[in-house]
Amino acid sequence: MITGEYQIRRSIPRISSLVLVLAICTFCNCMIAVADATNGEGTEQAIGIDMSDAAHSSKAEPNYEVVFPADRVNIMTITITPGDWEKMRENMTEMYGEFGEGISGGGPGQAGEPGGNPGERQKIVGMFSEVDPVYVPADVSFEGVGWQNVGIRFKGFNSLQGAWREGSYKISLKLNFDKFEDEFPEIKNQRFYGFDELNLQGNFNDDSLLREMVVPSIFRESGVPAPYTAFYRLYVDYGDGPKYFGVYTMVEAVEDTLIETQFADDSGNLYKPEGNGATFAAGTFDRDSFEKKTNEDEADWSDVETLYAVLHSDMRLSNPVKWRAELEEILDV
Repeated sequence: MITGEYQIRRSIPRISSLVLVLAICTFCNCMIAVADATNGEGTEQAIGIDMSDAAHSSKAEPNYEVVFPADRVNIMTITITPGDWEKMRENMTEMYGEFGEGISGGGPGQAGEPGGNPGERQKIVGMFSEVDPVYVPADVSFEGVGWQNVGIRFKGFNSLQGAWREGSYKISLKLNFDKFEDEFPEIKNQRFYGFDELNLQGNFNDDSLLREMVVPSIFRESGVPAPYTAFYRLYVDYGDGPKYFGVYTMVEAVEDTLIETQFADDSGNLYKPEGNGATFAAGTFDRDSFEKKTNEDEADWSDVETLYAVLHSDMRLSNPVKWRAELEEILDV
């Protein structure tokens, strides 16, 4: 499945320029291999909070060499309390049914409802869920340095459902390092070597583990903005000691550093399209389908509304040359 986040740039008078930034969501259909972190598959790392600028401060520049190395596989350990782990599991059960029950009902791209009343599940529209899984606080350990009370949640949709229903915990995760700063003021503006948000992709349905790594680099080399990525061996401790969750792909978050480092002007609107509007089919636009990740206080969707108008203009058939020219004025691909 391919999902997108869209960056609107105001570099063209009157008509905004829309840049499509693709986040390639890949999948792995392997069952999770669970092993202790001390059995030779990895090393258990001690939590030691070091509030140095390089590791934790929001003043530090993003360190791509440390977080996204091209020549090695990093190791990360995440510790979640048993109570919070159960909270995550209960939330997933409410959304997608019992863990490991398999898929029943629905079709490709649809949400089957195993073992329960669909009306009791979280509301799902088309191919997208209107509700994200719950965040809980967790501790993160990396190369002997610790980060406390980091926000963590499961992420994805089809890949999330697929792994959950197969009984695999190798599910993609989202990390937000200052998510709980209101509850824990000591972590205000906490960063991970300059990064606020990061995505750990589980590579569902990709036994090669390469798609999430290779495709973004091809895009960047072709001049298309795309996130940086790196391999991580992930261990999760949810009460019984660190368990090996497998090789994940760490992916740069579009809404965090990508728009600041790969766009000359990052003042435009960044959208997360969901719901029927995300299909870009004629007549499907609605503001609720385009959650703003920037400029949230400005009630202005005129840039994406212009895209819809041009995309579905009658000129597409009557004057395709002019239609293409108008489309290329606002859509940067």
